[in-house]
Amino acid sequence: IQTALMQSYRQLSHRIKRMNVSRLINKQDLDLLGRKLLICFEHKQAGKIELINQGIAPDISEEILSFHQVMVNETLQWVQFAGHVPASAVASGPRIHKDRSLFKSVTWAYFNGILTETTQVSLPSQFGTLQKQLRSYAHTLQDMVQIPLPAPSPEALRASGVPEKLLLFINLGEDKMESFAQRGMHLVSERSDPLSYGSRGLNLIECIDLILINSWKEVFATHYRGSEAVLDSLMYILRKIGSRTPQKPLVHVVCSGISRAESIARRVQKLLNQVLDLLFSGTNSMYLLEINQQYRMIDVDLNGSHIISGRNAQEVLSLLSQPRRRFVPLVFDPHVHSLKILSSIYEKNKQGQVQLFLRVIERQFAEIYVIDELGGLFYEQQPFHTKEGLVNQYRLFFKSVMFRQQASEVDALLDEPELYEVQVGRGNESRILRYRHPSLGAENLFHQVAAVGQYDPFFQVQFDVYCDQEEFTYLDLGEEVFSEAARFIVGRRRHHEDYPAYITDLDLSAIECHDGTGALPTSQYLRYKKQLDEKLNRRLRSIK
Repeated sequence: IQTALMQSYRQLSHRIKRMNVSRLINKQDLDLLGRKLLICFEHKQAGKIELINQGIAPDISEEILSFHQVMVNETLQWVQFAGHVPASAVASGPRIHKDRSLFKSVTWAYFNGILTETTQVSLPSQFGTLQKQLRSYAHTLQDMVQIPLPAPSPEALRASGVPEKLLLFINLGEDKMESFAQRGMHLVSERSDPLSYGSRGLNLIECIDLILINSWKEVFATHYRGSEAVLDSLMYILRKIGSRTPQKPLVHVVCSGISRAESIARRVQKLLNQVLDLLFSGTNSMYLLEINQQYRMIDVDLNGSHIISGRNAQEVLSLLSQPRRRFVPLVFDPHVHSLKILSSIYEKNKQGQVQLFLRVIERQFAEIYVIDELGGLFYEQQPFHTKEGLVNQYRLFFKSVMFRQQASEVDALLDEPELYEVQVGRGNESRILRYRHPSLGAENLFHQVAAVGQYDPFFQVQFDVYCDQEEFTYLDLGEEVFSEAARFIVGRRRHHEDYPAYITDLDLSAIECHDGTGALPTSQYLRYKKQLDEKLNRRLRSIK
């Protein structure tokens, strides 16, 4: 019957096009008919639950359903039987469904009206704990989804099928904490995040069974297992939502097990809601979380999301330092405790604003974080002579970069850079304070060191250096440019004081023009500056 109906529809559509009688038949009605047939009979979509009783029989429920795990074509599968079927009668019992996943088989039975609140579920005796969870799962389904599902409205059928309800069942048949207890291990920790629990950073989520109901009233069931189950299910949801979903779907999370079940469910529910809120905010965002003592950055975008991984804090710094062509806000998951400073400074991040954050680690050693106008990060550690001198050389540099960016692009009108000081107290808690600084008068200035970059005939970037109007060119001096500039600086210092020198102006217009990139963001200027500062100060130290 299914095949005949689908063939009839295709022949009808083909005949209408061939005979040019579309004006006699409403195309919208024909499309609605096609979508209704697709919903009823197209079962090749991954994870789709086949609904076999759509208004055909008033009641096909069973008093007892038996489930047995059997080998089918060299694969373990769960087979569903009508009535009480002992293990000895599996070969001849009345099979009604089979699936690799027990919970997907139960889901199929529920949405088809075979399993009801009065149905008894029978499993072999060795699956006693699993049987209890199975009953709980069935009762939860009955509480959250009423069947039969209503027919989709004509308005819903005229649009794409989009997610309306998401049900996540965590750790069905699993309990990592219980397995530790059975081995005599009891994990107690102040670090209670279920995604990175305790000093070992354990992920307490073993598996996730996800049910998605869309606006066409189609049901999809998927199973995810392993340390990436949360991320896999999250990416599935983001990709299913796409750009045509008009509003955030309802999300409900349930966790099985006796150990930390409620906290696990709350954690995943909150995570999903935070990411979905970002998705439906209309702005492409990045969401950073910690799981299994590693970091994941989720690119949250209605046009397509993906995950970027970082194994440690250093890799996160490297990822955030990659060049950007547009501003994308970064949101930190509240449980990322090991990146407190980064989390605190990115809370202040805003488009079109350069921000410098200074943290003094030791008496004359500092960490510098700069977030540029596109949200890109520049980070370095360096010694300093005075804190004011360290900050002022950045202020001079920012001033020159802003001038060059505005000369290169009319739209590059940036606000004055914001300066902050980071203070870290007990418990690694960060305080971000505005840095109070005097105006850049003549008394604040030191040697003005400018560098001009350009490509040589071999397409290697070379720099000329200008110090207090004195010129040191690569054409004249070759690799000795920075050595000669360092000698000049030492000669101009009173009593040959020992403190660093800095590039305070950098011209990259020739490189920007050659590469066709337009004005580079401030963080890219700072990377060139860091390389040149290190080269210049190596020469200074060698002279002394």
